[in-house]
Amino acid sequence: METIFETLPNQGETAALLSGFLTVTKDFEDFVPLGSYPSEHFGEPSTLEIIKLFQESLASLGEKIAKRNAELPVPYPYLHPAQIENSVTI
Repeated sequence: METIFETLPNQGETAALLSGFLTVTKDFEDFVPLGSYPSEHFGEPSTLEIIKLFQESLASLGEKIAKRNAELPVPYPYLHPAQIENSVTI
């Protein structure tokens, strides 16, 4: 039994790991979902058309994922477009 306790991390290491996990897994207040763009950055009609098509594709994909997840015993929401950040920064 003593060798089991020797293999476990000490309290400081455990606290550091938990702190790191909480930092990278928390939801941020300024979350912007994939496909959302400020209108002031893109004003050309051709660009707006492409953004609209991309958003429609994401919505269709989101519906398929939601339908699939409804049938699963444990849903997998992590790749749903609404759960993905538009810009990845850590």
